[in-house]
Amino acid sequence: MGIRETIDAASAELAILQTPRGGCGGTTQTPAEPRSRRGRWRALVLLLVHAAIAVHIGLWLAGRRTLAPLEPSEAGLIWTDGAVNAGLVFLVLLVVSTLIFGRFFCGWACHVVALQDASAWLLGKLKVRPKPVRSRLLVLVPFLAAFEIFLAPGLVRWLRGEGMPELSWQLTTTDLWARFPGPWMAILTFLAVGFFAVWFLGQKGFCTYGCPYGALFGVADRFARGRIRVSEACEGCGHCTAVCTSNVVVHKEVREHGMVVDPGCMKCMDCVSACPKGALSFGFGPLPKTGAKRAASVRRFDFDWQEELALAGLFVVGLYAFRGLYGAVPFLLAVTLAVLFAFLTVSFVRFVRRRDFRLQHGVLRRAGKVTGTGGFAGLGMVLFAGFTLHSTFVQWHLRTGLAAIEEASAEPDAVRRAELLERGTRGLTMARDHGLVVPLELERRLGAAHFRLGDGAAAAVHFARAAERAPDDPFVWLELYRAHVATESFAKAAAAYDAALDAEERGGAPLSPERAMQLAPEVVELVRRAPEAAEPTLLFARLQAAAGDRETAVQNLRSLQQRHPGDTRIAERLARLGAP
Repeated sequence: MGIRETIDAASAELAILQTPRGGCGGTTQTPAEPRSRRGRWRALVLLLVHAAIAVHIGLWLAGRRTLAPLEPSEAGLIWTDGAVNAGLVFLVLLVVSTLIFGRFFCGWACHVVALQDASAWLLGKLKVRPKPVRSRLLVLVPFLAAFEIFLAPGLVRWLRGEGMPELSWQLTTTDLWARFPGPWMAILTFLAVGFFAVWFLGQKGFCTYGCPYGALFGVADRFARGRIRVSEACEGCGHCTAVCTSNVVVHKEVREHGMVVDPGCMKCMDCVSACPKGALSFGFGPLPKTGAKRAASVRRFDFDWQEELALAGLFVVGLYAFRGLYGAVPFLLAVTLAVLFAFLTVSFVRFVRRRDFRLQHGVLRRAGKVTGTGGFAGLGMVLFAGFTLHSTFVQWHLRTGLAAIEEASAEPDAVRRAELLERGTRGLTMARDHGLVVPLELERRLGAAHFRLGDGAAAAVHFARAAERAPDDPFVWLELYRAHVATESFAKAAAAYDAALDAEERGGAPLSPERAMQLAPEVVELVRRAPEAAEPTLLFARLQAAAGDRETAVQNLRSLQQRHPGDTRIAERLARLGAP
């Protein structure tokens, strides 16, 4: 079914809401105006949820150790780290409660639902009321995402012949943000999952086409005896369907089955609140018959099968393009962007081919002519598609390059290994030169690849760039140190080693006497290889002082100062040692 047929069908379905009906919505001469009275209560509960999140963060900031993130995606760590964490415990409790009460958590406590509702409210203020998009195949995306998060890590271990890691309780943490995206990705996630998903896919766009937790809760909801049920007072006025933001055709379901059987129902209770006859209520009772579930699943869709297959293929392309893009895009954001890419690309094809075309409520083309809104929207869709294809190009070169380098690690033949490293380096270089952003990890991997090829100078360039961006990472400085040693740039090598020690001290690991003695032979070799340079002697004096021989360290620095009277670093080092 095309989108115009869907609009016509929806108009016919909603016509019932405009039918004057005694006792429903005022007088028999007044059209019904259904409205839920539960919205404010739900908003208050969601506000309290966010207050609890703020308290959680505040406790972490104050004490540095707090409850681990109550994030269900953390449950997947049980396969990789053996971690029984707060996210896993929380997920199990949510699934168990859903088996009994249905999807109450989604409607009343999910911060993403709050984000979508807020976005829909804002769009409503702008006179934009998005309609839900219905697809046969994209609705499977949440199940694929759930498999990726919760099952795939364990399956990979099993295929590799690895056993289950030893289980351990990890209910608290000192790094609450270890697996969360940075602020920019968080903002982009809020925009994509909230504003854009709602605008283009409907008020529960992310819940329908992206949320892996909703996929689990939807399955569990099918076994829940707690449901929205109907009494004989129902007159079929359709108020319940009009206020439902979960895209459930409530009045049809209760008429045919005596209850809501759609697992997308989030038990927000808007339909119960809006019923003018009080015919709806939440209650426990028998499960719906299997045939009833099948009947409830029969829906009108917005795409024919050719378009559905195109949506599926485009989603795969989008997920390849966005997942881990520039080392920054988290998985669920990539899923959302991929769904939006698929939907907007198919919409753009319709926009080009049809004489009349609407996207949501916006008229993009009328009688063969592109409207002003259509020109702006068409340009936006082209730019987004171009960005996606560019990202695909970057990701292809990055991933093929990394695959070649990984293959080289297991290659015993030196000639073949060099060929793989060359190929991998070319791929990473293409990703670096053509990407919009150069991730820190890409610089490090390029440096490591050049180092393995024996090109210490090129390796030093990449490691130096990485060190500029991560000055508090001692490992980056040590990589730069090794690259400088390989090119016999011993003064630069000593400076890099000194910077690594600085980074360790800033991280809370001061140079101990034992480690200073352990490092001394290596540093002495730097002094021997570059006797006229200041950097090796500065480093050696630092080790001497750390080992407890402050007097000799001061003498060496005084001697060095005579050879390099204008070097302020020597005076600074003397001042650190308390020398006059």
